Amino acid sequence: MELTRKLAISPEEFFEQVEQSAIEDIERATGKRISPDKLHGFHYAKVVKQDKHTSKMKVKVRCCRPPERYQVRFVYDQGSNTVTYEVEPAEGGCTVRYVEEFETARPTKGIGGMLHRKFYEGQVISKAKQTLSTIEKRAMKARHTS
Repeated sequence: MELTRKLAISPEEFFEQVEQSAIEDIERATGKRISPDKLHGFHYAKVVKQDKHTSKMKVKVRCCRPPERYQVRFVYDQGSNTVTYEVEPAEGGCTVRYVEEFETARPTKGIGGMLHRKFYEGQVISKAKQTLSTIEKRAMKARHTS
């Protein structure tokens, strides 16, 4: 699944928000606060609460190359997700290409599998739009509080 959006913030502002979010997630999961230059290759485990159950997840920052590319992989019982942000300067801001790939631990074939993938893609697109909008708003707010 792929989505490209133009945001009214610089690539550096975008990356600052992504790095800050990753660092906060690592601190919540491990109790350790790391610096942005330690993100590339960093891996950790965390517990995720969803609805009434919890699950364990392994997280690895596969690439952190500010202000151009950030990629993280999440591995859990149901499969894995790889999320990539590719950022380029654009007039008045930046263009962000969001890519999310999902690999299921138990592939479903036939019409049921196709419907499940379509439903999942719709959820991912909606979540990606919301995430990019939140990053943009936080960066703009940080711009005005600095």
